[in-house]
Amino acid sequence: MEHGAHTVQELCETVGYTERTIVKHLGGLSDHGLAVQRADGRWAPTDRRPV
Repeated sequence: MEHGAHTVQELCETVGYTERTIVKHLGGLSDHGLAVQRADGRWAPTDRRPV
């Protein structure tokens, strides 16, 4: 998998987790400013790094 923006389905297929698990973790990353959902529905990392 290349770095950049991916759909929830792409992430599920790559890591083998359920959609529910992926969405839960993406929500947590988003809450902390580490990921954003783009207008096309893909999720992408932000430039922000955890402290």
